[in-house]
Amino acid sequence: MRFHDIFMRQVGGASTDPLLGSDVVPTLLTDQHNDNVLNSAFSNMNGWAISRLAVTYAYTGAGVAPNLTADVFIWEDVTLKWYKLNAGPLTLKPGFVQFFDCIGLPQHHAETPSGSLEAYVRVIPAGGDPVGIYTFALAPVLTSIGV
Repeated sequence: MRFHDIFMRQVGGASTDPLLGSDVVPTLLTDQHNDNVLNSAFSNMNGWAISRLAVTYAYTGAGVAPNLTADVFIWEDVTLKWYKLNAGPLTLKPGFVQFFDCIGLPQHHAETPSGSLEAYVRVIPAGGDPVGIYTFALAPVLTSIGV
């Protein structure tokens, strides 16, 4: 298995990674170029639409990794706005893959892609988070069955 995208955040230390909690609510189209955005086709070459997002994180440091909270936003091309997918907080547990429902549209024609999905993940620190590097991984999921 290989996740589609990764991004890193830090607490303390001398890393050049952005600080955990430094991401803000997206407002502009240009926010889709941030490192915490998953850019993916709406569907695969067979026309199977994305139905969920997989998100996980790993912690490297001396402390115990906390559960973190995340918000997921998607970009909508007609209204030119970001929309929050989750009504309440989404919990990210270290070392566990979390699945989040997502809006995906099937292709209209097998040979014509239907567009792309931009999903922005904003991680909210738990408070008192241990010093270290937090590596987040994102992937589109084509099935809603199973885990």
